[in-house]
Amino acid sequence: MRMCYSMGLPARKIDIPVIQRKKAVAVSQYDPTRTTHLRNAFVRDLNKRFRALRGIIRRAIIEQDCFDMLDKEHQVATMATFDLFLPGRKAFAFPRSEEKVNAFMIWLQGQEAKGILEVETMQQIGTSIETAWTNKYIKDSYQRGVQRARWEMKRAGYEVPSLLETGGISASMATPFHIERCGLLFSRTFQELKGITSQMDTQISRVLSQGIADGKNPRELARLLTKTISGPVGDLGITDILGRFIPAERRARTLARTEIIRSFHQANVQEMKNWAVEGVVVQVEFTTAGYKVCPICAALEGKVFSLDEIQNKIPVHPNCFLDPQTPVYTSTGWKPIGNIQIGDYVLTHKGRFRKVYALPRNKGYKDETEVVRFSVLGMGQGGLSMTANHPVLITKEGCSFSRWKEAGKVKKTDQIQLLASRCKRCETLIPYFKQYCSQSCLSKDIT
Repeated sequence: MRMCYSMGLPARKIDIPVIQRKKAVAVSQYDPTRTTHLRNAFVRDLNKRFRALRGIIRRAIIEQDCFDMLDKEHQVATMATFDLFLPGRKAFAFPRSEEKVNAFMIWLQGQEAKGILEVETMQQIGTSIETAWTNKYIKDSYQRGVQRARWEMKRAGYEVPSLLETGGISASMATPFHIERCGLLFSRTFQELKGITSQMDTQISRVLSQGIADGKNPRELARLLTKTISGPVGDLGITDILGRFIPAERRARTLARTEIIRSFHQANVQEMKNWAVEGVVVQVEFTTAGYKVCPICAALEGKVFSLDEIQNKIPVHPNCFLDPQTPVYTSTGWKPIGNIQIGDYVLTHKGRFRKVYALPRNKGYKDETEVVRFSVLGMGQGGLSMTANHPVLITKEGCSFSRWKEAGKVKKTDQIQLLASRCKRCETLIPYFKQYCSQSCLSKDIT
Protein backbone atom coordinates (compact mmCIF):
# COMPACT_ATOMS: atom_id res chain seq x y z
CA MET A 1 0.00 0.00 0.00
CA ARG A 2 1.50 3.28 -1.06
CA MET A 3 0.08 6.75 -0.65
CA CYS A 4 0.99 9.36 -3.26
CA TYR A 5 -0.24 12.88 -2.53
CA SER A 6 -0.82 14.78 -5.78
CA MET A 7 0.44 18.24 -4.82
CA GLY A 8 3.03 19.17 -7.45
CA LEU A 9 4.93 22.49 -7.42
CA PRO A 10 7.95 23.92 -9.29
CA ALA A 11 11.22 22.38 -8.18
CA ARG A 12 14.84 23.43 -8.09
CA LYS A 13 17.45 21.63 -10.13
CA ILE A 14 20.22 19.34 -8.98
CA ASP A 15 22.63 17.64 -11.35
CA ILE A 16 22.27 13.89 -10.85
CA PRO A 17 24.40 11.56 -12.97
CA VAL A 18 23.17 8.06 -13.70
CA ILE A 19 25.60 5.75 -11.93
CA GLN A 20 24.27 2.27 -12.62
CA ARG A 21 21.47 0.14 -14.01
CA LYS A 22 20.87 -3.46 -13.10
CA LYS A 23 18.28 -6.18 -13.08
CA ALA A 24 16.27 -6.71 -9.91
CA VAL A 25 13.48 -9.10 -9.03
CA ALA A 26 10.22 -7.20 -8.54
CA VAL A 27 9.07 -8.56 -5.19
CA SER A 28 6.93 -7.03 -2.47
CA GLN A 29 9.78 -6.08 -0.17
CA TYR A 30 9.57 -2.41 -1.04
CA ASP A 31 7.82 -0.54 1.77
CA PRO A 32 6.65 3.04 1.06
CA THR A 33 5.86 3.63 4.76
CA ARG A 34 9.41 2.73 5.83
CA THR A 35 8.03 0.81 8.82
CA THR A 36 9.39 -2.64 7.99
CA HIS A 37 11.90 -2.65 10.86
CA LEU A 38 9.27 -1.39 13.29
CA ARG A 39 6.78 -4.09 12.27
CA ASN A 40 9.48 -6.74 12.57
CA ALA A 41 10.41 -5.47 16.05
CA PHE A 42 6.76 -5.63 17.13
CA VAL A 43 6.46 -9.19 15.79
CA ARG A 44 9.71 -10.25 17.52
CA ASP A 45 8.41 -8.91 20.82
CA LEU A 46 5.15 -10.83 20.38
CA ASN A 47 7.02 -14.00 19.43
CA LYS A 48 9.17 -13.71 22.55
CA ARG A 49 6.13 -13.40 24.81
CA PHE A 50 4.27 -16.30 23.18
CA ARG A 51 7.43 -18.43 23.29
CA ALA A 52 7.79 -17.71 27.01
CA LEU A 53 4.17 -18.74 27.61
CA ARG A 54 4.66 -22.03 25.76
CA GLY A 55 7.80 -22.71 27.78
CA ILE A 56 6.05 -22.08 31.08
CA ILE A 57 3.22 -24.46 30.13
CA ARG A 58 5.69 -27.22 29.27
CA ARG A 59 7.60 -26.76 32.53
CA ALA A 60 4.42 -26.68 34.63
CA ILE A 61 2.98 -29.88 33.12
CA ILE A 62 6.16 -31.94 32.65
CA GLU A 63 8.75 -30.72 35.14
CA GLN A 64 6.43 -29.82 38.00
CA ASP A 65 3.77 -32.43 37.14
CA CYS A 66 1.11 -29.88 38.08
CA PHE A 67 -1.72 -32.36 37.37
CA ASP A 68 -0.05 -35.24 39.29
CA MET A 69 -0.17 -37.51 36.25
CA LEU A 70 3.41 -38.85 36.16
CA ASP A 71 4.53 -42.10 37.76
CA LYS A 72 7.39 -41.73 40.23
CA GLU A 73 9.88 -43.38 37.90
CA HIS A 74 8.99 -40.92 35.10
CA GLN A 75 9.06 -37.70 37.12
CA VAL A 76 11.54 -35.06 36.03
CA ALA A 77 14.01 -33.85 38.63
CA THR A 78 14.03 -30.06 39.02
CA MET A 79 15.86 -27.69 41.31
CA ALA A 80 13.86 -26.74 44.39
CA THR A 81 14.00 -23.02 43.63
CA PHE A 82 11.13 -20.60 43.80
CA ASP A 83 9.89 -19.50 40.36
CA LEU A 84 7.39 -16.62 40.29
CA PHE A 85 5.71 -17.85 37.12
CA LEU A 86 5.50 -21.59 37.78
CA PRO A 87 2.46 -22.89 39.71
CA GLY A 88 4.40 -25.31 41.90
CA ARG A 89 4.71 -29.09 41.97
CA LYS A 90 1.32 -30.87 41.82
CA ALA A 91 -0.41 -27.48 42.14
CA PHE A 92 -3.51 -28.69 40.26
CA ALA A 93 -3.65 -32.25 41.60
CA PHE A 94 -7.38 -32.13 42.31
CA PRO A 95 -9.54 -35.27 42.29
CA ARG A 96 -11.95 -33.94 39.65
CA SER A 97 -10.87 -33.05 36.11
CA GLU A 98 -13.10 -29.98 36.09
CA GLU A 99 -11.23 -28.54 39.06
CA LYS A 100 -7.89 -29.22 37.36
CA VAL A 101 -8.92 -27.39 34.20
CA ASN A 102 -10.40 -24.40 36.06
CA ALA A 103 -7.34 -23.97 38.27
CA PHE A 104 -4.96 -24.30 35.32
CA MET A 105 -6.86 -21.67 33.31
CA ILE A 106 -6.80 -19.21 36.22
CA TRP A 107 -3.03 -19.68 36.47
CA LEU A 108 -2.61 -19.41 32.68
CA GLN A 109 -4.51 -16.12 32.53
CA GLY A 110 -2.20 -14.77 35.21
CA GLN A 111 0.82 -15.63 33.05
CA GLU A 112 -0.79 -13.94 30.05
CA ALA A 113 -1.25 -10.79 32.13
CA LYS A 114 2.48 -10.83 32.93
CA GLY A 115 3.57 -11.36 29.33
CA ILE A 116 1.30 -11.10 26.30
CA LEU A 117 -1.09 -8.67 28.04
CA GLU A 118 1.50 -6.90 30.18
CA VAL A 119 0.59 -3.44 31.41
CA GLU A 120 3.58 -1.34 32.47
CA THR A 121 3.59 1.39 35.10
CA MET A 122 5.19 4.66 33.99
CA GLN A 123 6.15 7.36 36.45
CA GLN A 124 5.15 10.97 35.85
CA ILE A 125 5.50 14.06 38.00
CA GLY A 126 3.37 13.51 41.10
CA THR A 127 1.63 10.38 39.80
CA SER A 128 1.99 7.20 37.80
CA ILE A 129 0.07 5.82 34.85
CA GLU A 130 -0.40 2.36 33.40
CA THR A 131 0.29 1.72 29.73
CA ALA A 132 0.15 -1.42 27.59
CA TRP A 133 3.50 -2.64 26.27
CA THR A 134 2.11 -2.46 22.71
CA ASN A 135 1.73 1.33 22.94
CA LYS A 136 5.40 2.03 22.23
CA TYR A 137 5.20 0.45 18.78
CA ILE A 138 1.94 2.18 17.88
CA LYS A 139 3.29 5.53 19.09
CA ASP A 140 6.50 5.12 17.08
CA SER A 141 4.53 4.36 13.93
CA TYR A 142 2.18 7.28 14.59
CA GLN A 143 5.11 9.68 14.97
CA ARG A 144 6.54 8.48 11.66
CA GLY A 145 3.19 9.15 10.03
CA VAL A 146 3.17 12.72 11.39
CA GLN A 147 6.71 13.30 10.11
CA ARG A 148 5.81 11.88 6.69
CA ALA A 149 2.75 14.16 6.42
CA ARG A 150 4.78 17.25 7.30
CA TRP A 151 7.39 16.22 4.74
CA GLU A 152 4.73 15.72 2.05
CA MET A 153 3.17 19.13 2.73
CA LYS A 154 6.49 20.95 2.61
CA ARG A 155 7.47 19.10 -0.56
CA ALA A 156 4.25 20.27 -2.18
CA GLY A 157 4.98 23.88 -1.27
CA TYR A 158 2.47 24.45 1.51
CA GLU A 159 3.50 27.14 3.98
CA VAL A 160 3.83 24.91 7.02
CA PRO A 161 6.71 25.07 9.51
CA SER A 162 9.09 22.19 10.00
CA LEU A 163 8.72 19.95 13.03
CA LEU A 164 11.84 21.55 14.51
CA GLU A 165 10.28 24.99 14.22
CA THR A 166 7.12 23.87 16.04
CA GLY A 167 8.98 22.32 18.97
CA GLY A 168 9.72 18.86 17.63
CA ILE A 169 7.65 15.73 17.28
CA SER A 170 6.73 15.73 21.00
CA ALA A 171 5.03 19.11 20.67
CA SER A 172 3.06 17.92 17.64
CA MET A 173 1.99 14.75 19.44
CA ALA A 174 0.71 16.86 22.35
CA THR A 175 -2.01 18.50 20.25
CA PRO A 176 -5.57 17.43 21.18
CA PHE A 177 -6.36 15.79 17.83
CA HIS A 178 -3.26 13.61 17.89
CA ILE A 179 -3.75 12.72 21.58
CA GLU A 180 -7.29 11.51 20.90
CA ARG A 181 -6.41 9.65 17.69
CA CYS A 182 -3.34 7.99 19.18
CA GLY A 183 -5.26 6.99 22.31
CA LEU A 184 -7.90 5.27 20.21
CA LEU A 185 -5.20 3.34 18.37
CA PHE A 186 -3.59 2.31 21.68
CA SER A 187 -6.92 0.98 22.95
CA ARG A 188 -7.81 -0.74 19.68
CA THR A 189 -4.54 -2.67 19.47
CA PHE A 190 -4.58 -3.86 23.07
CA GLN A 191 -8.26 -4.84 22.98
CA GLU A 192 -7.67 -6.79 19.76
CA LEU A 193 -4.79 -8.63 21.44
CA LYS A 194 -7.01 -9.40 24.44
CA GLY A 195 -9.61 -10.81 22.07
CA ILE A 196 -6.99 -13.08 20.50
CA THR A 197 -5.85 -14.42 23.89
CA SER A 198 -9.47 -14.90 25.00
CA GLN A 199 -10.17 -17.15 22.02
CA MET A 200 -6.85 -18.90 22.64
CA ASP A 201 -7.92 -19.63 26.22
CA THR A 202 -11.16 -21.16 24.96
CA GLN A 203 -9.22 -23.47 22.64
CA ILE A 204 -6.72 -24.40 25.37
CA SER A 205 -9.51 -25.17 27.84
CA ARG A 206 -11.23 -27.42 25.30
CA VAL A 207 -8.03 -29.24 24.34
CA LEU A 208 -7.00 -29.66 27.98
CA SER A 209 -10.39 -31.09 28.96
CA GLN A 210 -10.34 -33.53 26.05
CA GLY A 211 -6.72 -34.49 26.70
CA ILE A 212 -7.36 -35.32 30.35
CA ALA A 213 -10.51 -37.24 29.43
CA ASP A 214 -8.57 -39.26 26.84
CA GLY A 215 -5.86 -40.09 29.37
CA LYS A 216 -3.06 -38.31 27.50
CA ASN A 217 0.32 -38.48 29.22
CA PRO A 218 1.80 -35.15 30.42
CA ARG A 219 4.29 -34.82 27.57
CA GLU A 220 1.62 -35.31 24.92
CA LEU A 221 -0.74 -33.00 26.80
CA ALA A 222 1.90 -30.26 26.97
CA ARG A 223 2.57 -30.70 23.26
CA LEU A 224 -1.13 -30.35 22.44
CA LEU A 225 -1.46 -27.15 24.49
CA THR A 226 1.65 -25.46 23.10
CA LYS A 227 0.65 -26.31 19.53
CA THR A 228 -2.75 -24.79 20.21
CA ILE A 229 -0.85 -21.52 20.71
CA SER A 230 1.72 -21.74 17.92
CA GLY A 231 -0.02 -23.93 15.36
CA PRO A 232 -0.90 -27.60 14.82
CA VAL A 233 1.37 -30.25 13.39
CA GLY A 234 0.59 -33.78 12.33
CA ASP A 235 -2.88 -35.00 13.21
CA LEU A 236 -3.67 -32.97 16.32
CA GLY A 237 -7.16 -32.42 14.96
CA ILE A 238 -7.49 -28.84 16.25
CA THR A 239 -9.50 -27.19 13.47
CA ASP A 240 -12.17 -24.57 12.90
CA ILE A 241 -15.42 -25.05 10.97
CA LEU A 242 -13.55 -24.86 7.67
CA GLY A 243 -11.15 -27.61 8.65
CA ARG A 244 -8.28 -25.23 9.36
CA PHE A 245 -6.81 -23.79 12.53
CA ILE A 246 -5.42 -20.25 12.81
CA PRO A 247 -3.37 -20.19 16.02
CA ALA A 248 -3.23 -17.22 18.36
CA GLU A 249 0.44 -16.59 17.70
CA ARG A 250 -0.11 -16.20 13.95
CA ARG A 251 -3.14 -13.97 14.51
CA ALA A 252 -1.09 -11.77 16.83
CA ARG A 253 1.62 -11.35 14.20
CA THR A 254 -1.02 -10.31 11.67
CA LEU A 255 -2.39 -7.85 14.22
CA ALA A 256 1.05 -6.29 14.73
CA ARG A 257 1.65 -5.71 11.03
CA THR A 258 -1.87 -4.39 10.41
CA GLU A 259 -1.98 -1.95 13.33
CA ILE A 260 1.44 -0.47 12.56
CA ILE A 261 0.23 0.43 9.06
CA ARG A 262 -3.09 1.71 10.44
CA SER A 263 -1.31 3.95 12.94
CA PHE A 264 1.04 5.36 10.30
CA HIS A 265 -1.83 6.10 7.92
CA GLN A 266 -4.10 7.67 10.55
CA ALA A 267 -1.29 10.00 11.68
CA ASN A 268 -0.51 10.94 8.09
CA VAL A 269 -4.07 12.00 7.33
CA GLN A 270 -4.69 13.64 10.72
CA GLU A 271 -1.60 15.85 10.45
CA MET A 272 -2.75 17.17 7.08
CA LYS A 273 -6.19 17.85 8.51
CA ASN A 274 -4.64 19.69 11.46
CA TRP A 275 -3.02 22.17 9.07
CA ALA A 276 -6.26 22.53 7.07
CA VAL A 277 -4.46 22.13 3.76
CA GLU A 278 -6.71 22.50 0.75
CA GLY A 279 -6.71 20.74 -2.59
CA VAL A 280 -5.17 17.52 -1.30
CA VAL A 281 -6.18 14.27 -2.95
CA VAL A 282 -4.74 10.84 -2.35
CA GLN A 283 -3.97 8.26 -4.99
CA VAL A 284 -3.26 4.86 -3.50
CA GLU A 285 -1.10 2.21 -5.14
CA PHE A 286 -2.35 -1.17 -3.94
CA THR A 287 -0.04 -3.10 -6.25
CA THR A 288 3.33 -1.63 -5.29
CA ALA A 289 6.24 -3.80 -6.50
CA GLY A 290 3.95 -5.64 -8.91
CA TYR A 291 3.29 -8.72 -6.82
CA LYS A 292 -0.14 -10.30 -6.80
CA VAL A 293 -2.82 -8.83 -4.54
CA CYS A 294 -6.35 -9.88 -3.69
CA PRO A 295 -9.29 -8.77 -5.91
CA ILE A 296 -10.48 -6.32 -3.22
CA CYS A 297 -7.20 -4.40 -3.26
CA ALA A 298 -6.70 -4.71 -7.02
CA ALA A 299 -10.08 -3.02 -7.58
CA LEU A 300 -8.87 0.06 -5.65
CA GLU A 301 -5.65 0.43 -7.64
CA GLY A 302 -5.20 3.96 -9.04
CA LYS A 303 -8.39 5.42 -7.56
CA VAL A 304 -8.29 8.95 -6.12
CA PHE A 305 -9.76 9.76 -2.70
CA SER A 306 -10.14 12.83 -0.53
CA LEU A 307 -8.59 12.87 2.96
CA ASP A 308 -11.97 12.12 4.56
CA GLU A 309 -12.59 9.21 2.20
CA ILE A 310 -9.19 7.60 2.66
CA GLN A 311 -8.88 8.06 6.44
CA ASN A 312 -10.52 4.76 7.40
CA LYS A 313 -9.81 2.83 4.20
CA ILE A 314 -6.22 1.75 4.89
CA PRO A 315 -5.48 -1.01 5.72
CA VAL A 316 -8.31 -2.54 3.73
CA HIS A 317 -8.09 -5.85 5.63
CA PRO A 318 -5.48 -7.94 7.50
CA ASN A 319 -2.71 -9.30 5.29
CA CYS A 320 -3.87 -6.69 2.79
CA PHE A 321 -0.77 -7.06 0.64
CA LEU A 322 -0.08 -10.67 -0.25
CA ASP A 323 3.67 -10.97 0.08
CA PRO A 324 5.36 -14.31 -0.65
CA GLN A 325 5.23 -15.31 3.04
CA THR A 326 1.45 -14.97 3.47
CA PRO A 327 0.29 -18.42 4.70
CA VAL A 328 -2.24 -20.43 2.70
CA TYR A 329 -3.82 -23.64 4.00
CA THR A 330 -3.21 -26.61 1.70
CA SER A 331 -3.93 -30.33 1.86
CA THR A 332 -0.48 -30.80 3.41
CA GLY A 333 -0.75 -27.94 5.93
CA TRP A 334 0.16 -24.25 5.96
CA LYS A 335 2.35 -23.08 3.09
CA PRO A 336 3.66 -19.61 2.04
CA ILE A 337 1.71 -18.35 -0.97
CA GLY A 338 5.00 -17.75 -2.76
CA ASN A 339 5.65 -21.51 -2.64
CA ILE A 340 2.25 -22.56 -4.01
CA GLN A 341 2.66 -24.58 -7.20
CA ILE A 342 0.30 -25.77 -9.92
CA GLY A 343 -1.15 -29.07 -8.73
CA ASP A 344 -1.32 -28.12 -5.03
CA TYR A 345 -4.68 -28.43 -3.27
CA VAL A 346 -5.73 -25.30 -1.35
CA LEU A 347 -8.67 -24.77 1.00
CA THR A 348 -11.46 -22.61 -0.44
CA HIS A 349 -13.95 -20.41 1.40
CA LYS A 350 -16.49 -23.26 1.10
CA GLY A 351 -14.33 -25.59 3.16
CA ARG A 352 -13.24 -27.75 0.21
CA PHE A 353 -9.77 -28.44 -1.17
CA ARG A 354 -9.41 -27.49 -4.81
CA LYS A 355 -6.52 -28.04 -7.21
CA VAL A 356 -4.44 -25.06 -8.37
CA TYR A 357 -4.46 -24.91 -12.19
CA ALA A 358 -2.77 -21.53 -12.73
CA LEU A 359 -0.75 -18.90 -10.87
CA PRO A 360 -2.19 -15.57 -12.07
CA ARG A 361 -0.26 -12.34 -11.74
CA ASN A 362 -1.32 -8.75 -12.16
CA LYS A 363 -1.42 -7.55 -15.74
CA GLY A 364 1.88 -6.09 -16.78
CA TYR A 365 3.81 -7.90 -14.07
CA LYS A 366 7.24 -9.16 -14.99
CA ASP A 367 9.46 -11.46 -12.98
CA GLU A 368 12.32 -9.10 -13.62
CA THR A 369 12.32 -5.38 -14.20
CA GLU A 370 15.07 -2.87 -14.84
CA VAL A 371 15.87 -0.62 -11.90
CA VAL A 372 17.66 2.70 -12.40
CA ARG A 373 19.67 4.16 -9.55
CA PHE A 374 20.77 7.79 -9.22
CA SER A 375 23.22 9.31 -6.77
CA VAL A 376 22.01 12.55 -5.18
CA LEU A 377 24.22 14.95 -3.27
CA GLY A 378 23.19 14.94 0.38
CA MET A 379 21.22 11.68 0.29
CA GLY A 380 24.10 9.37 1.20
CA GLN A 381 24.62 6.00 -0.42
CA GLY A 382 20.91 5.33 -0.94
CA GLY A 383 20.23 7.98 -3.57
CA LEU A 384 17.17 7.41 -5.71
CA SER A 385 15.97 4.08 -7.08
CA MET A 386 13.08 3.63 -9.48
CA THR A 387 11.88 1.36 -12.26
CA ALA A 388 13.08 2.17 -15.76
CA ASN A 389 9.63 3.31 -16.94
CA HIS A 390 9.09 5.71 -14.03
CA PRO A 391 8.67 9.32 -15.32
CA VAL A 392 11.06 12.01 -14.05
CA LEU A 393 11.09 15.75 -14.77
CA ILE A 394 14.29 16.67 -16.58
CA THR A 395 15.84 19.62 -18.37
CA LYS A 396 19.08 20.28 -20.25
CA GLU A 397 21.69 22.96 -19.78
CA GLY A 398 20.72 26.09 -21.66
CA CYS A 399 17.08 25.04 -22.01
CA SER A 400 14.29 27.08 -20.44
CA PHE A 401 11.69 24.31 -20.47
CA SER A 402 11.34 20.95 -18.76
CA ARG A 403 9.76 17.71 -19.89
CA TRP A 404 8.91 14.29 -18.52
CA LYS A 405 11.17 11.40 -19.45
CA GLU A 406 11.35 7.72 -18.48
CA ALA A 407 14.09 7.07 -15.94
CA GLY A 408 15.60 4.37 -18.13
CA LYS A 409 16.18 6.92 -20.90
CA VAL A 410 17.85 9.58 -18.75
CA LYS A 411 21.35 10.54 -19.90
CA LYS A 412 24.30 11.88 -17.94
CA THR A 413 23.84 15.28 -19.57
CA ASP A 414 20.25 15.54 -18.30
CA GLN A 415 19.35 17.42 -15.14
CA ILE A 416 16.65 15.95 -12.89
CA GLN A 417 14.57 18.53 -11.06
CA LEU A 418 14.11 18.09 -7.32
CA LEU A 419 13.08 20.35 -4.48
CA ALA A 420 16.26 21.58 -2.81
CA SER A 421 17.57 23.62 0.10
CA ARG A 422 21.04 24.61 1.23
CA CYS A 423 23.14 23.13 4.01
CA LYS A 424 23.03 25.38 7.08
CA ARG A 425 26.78 25.05 7.45
CA CYS A 426 28.37 25.05 3.98
CA GLU A 427 25.50 26.24 1.72
CA THR A 428 25.73 23.10 -0.45
CA LEU A 429 22.56 22.21 -2.36
CA ILE A 430 20.83 19.24 -0.72
CA PRO A 431 17.33 17.65 -0.76
CA TYR A 432 14.91 20.14 0.78
CA PHE A 433 13.91 17.89 3.69
CA LYS A 434 17.48 17.81 5.04
CA GLN A 435 19.20 20.55 7.04
CA TYR A 436 22.83 19.44 6.68
CA CYS A 437 24.69 17.82 3.83
CA SER A 438 26.71 15.53 6.10
CA GLN A 439 27.30 14.43 9.68
CA SER A 440 30.46 16.52 9.63
CA CYS A 441 28.56 19.77 9.05
CA LEU A 442 26.02 18.81 11.71
CA SER A 443 28.70 18.12 14.32
CA LYS A 444 30.47 21.41 13.53
CA ASP A 445 27.27 23.34 14.11
CA ILE A 446 26.61 21.54 17.40
CA THR A 447 30.11 22.14 18.73
